[in-house]
Amino acid sequence: MRKIFVSLFFILLTKFIFAYEPVTIIGKAPFAANQTLRLYQYDDLITYKKLLLKSVVIDKEGDFKVTLDLTRPTYLMFIINFLESELYVEPQKKYNIHFEFLTKIDNPSEVSAKEIPMLTIVDNDKFEELNQRINILENAVTEFLIKDNNFKKIYFRSDKKQLDSLQMLIFGDWGQNLGDYFRTYQKYTFATYENIIYSKNPDSAFVKYFNERDFAVENTAFMIFFNTYFENYYDNPVSKIPIVEFKRIINEEPDLKKLIDLMGKDPALKNEIIREMVFIKMLHNAFSDDRFNFENTVNLLYDFAETTKFPDHKKMALNTLALIKTKVSGKKLLDFPLKNINGSITKLSEYKDKYLYIHFFTTDCNSCVREMFGIQKLIPEYADSVQFISISLDMNTAKLFHFVNKFPQFNWPIVNFASNFDMIEEYGLKGLPLNMILDKSGNIISFPAPNAEGILAQVLNIIFKDKYRHKSWFDPGHTRVPPKK
Repeated sequence: MRKIFVSLFFILLTKFIFAYEPVTIIGKAPFAANQTLRLYQYDDLITYKKLLLKSVVIDKEGDFKVTLDLTRPTYLMFIINFLESELYVEPQKKYNIHFEFLTKIDNPSEVSAKEIPMLTIVDNDKFEELNQRINILENAVTEFLIKDNNFKKIYFRSDKKQLDSLQMLIFGDWGQNLGDYFRTYQKYTFATYENIIYSKNPDSAFVKYFNERDFAVENTAFMIFFNTYFENYYDNPVSKIPIVEFKRIINEEPDLKKLIDLMGKDPALKNEIIREMVFIKMLHNAFSDDRFNFENTVNLLYDFAETTKFPDHKKMALNTLALIKTKVSGKKLLDFPLKNINGSITKLSEYKDKYLYIHFFTTDCNSCVREMFGIQKLIPEYADSVQFISISLDMNTAKLFHFVNKFPQFNWPIVNFASNFDMIEEYGLKGLPLNMILDKSGNIISFPAPNAEGILAQVLNIIFKDKYRHKSWFDPGHTRVPPKK
């Protein structure tokens, strides 16, 4: 008993001595005083699902401080309202940062749902830091590819001379102690462009760049190369997987072991790690492909998540399933609070016994406003069956007040999202306009849904007037145009 106690004591003491110090980030964002800063990382680099690490309120002077427990180099995203910036950080380091904009903006924190570049500037600028090296590398590669049409020479002419010059640039004199992450980043940054040369003989790229020792799933450059190489792999001429049998197993059986064994017949997928990741990637592509049974695809991913021995792969599969749920029919819309122009709170659950057509917009989005004129035309015919609702993603709620007064003809409920950024992340509300249709039970049956200027009238006609109803049009993930009569 004494020996066990002593052993445990030394194990705990060792962990204490060699524990990682937290990453410390001290920053300034005077334009966002009293706003919330949210820090995310990608949970995996196949789905690119964001994982919220921490939220912190920026003080009235615009200062903030964040500590994070990280054990490996990590790509962080800083988000203030709709503004987003990035930073690579390494364990046990301290960063002093501030944010800048490429163009002058009067009130950056009021920017709503559109891309305004925000840059993270590291004030303790040291070349040996990972973030600085990656930025300098990326800028140098971009300048090289733009100069003298070098990218076109590589892409269209397979110009080996220009590729050699790019290789010298990427693997140039970077000094000592680069670290594993940066060395891998260099290697697969070059691999992405070298693969263009290898396009006529892609097996050469595979042999050179994919092996178990260098399979760095946390490295952004490696995963960009992986995702590009294996995109829609079941349709890629490089693939040796019999597509007919692949579809048959998914659609008719489905049997996880048979599917994995079938993929193992492809020489490129002999390695178990690669095979499983390609499996996840292929099913990630397949769920929105009409050729594959949706329910079976989902069940295969669930079975895989329960049986894989690799924790990273389990996470990728579960994130893929979570991503599917945010994009397909059958999921209930979360009942987030919304704010009327008079400041009172309302919820979507208050609108019952009708289908809901939700239109996400901002007041300065011209195409969004054009759609609202389309909604105006549809309301007289479908008001008894469909409740139209427009949800503004404007940070400045005063804009919505003035907008509603400017367009009194838009006489359906128009509300503000009340800074519910969980809703933004949950449903990926980025590119606008964006629409959603819910049934009477609050289930999402179409997302993204047709816009009011386009085929929405046909869709509503199918739902309420076509005696056959064509319910299959609302199958999960469906994006087809309604059938013509």
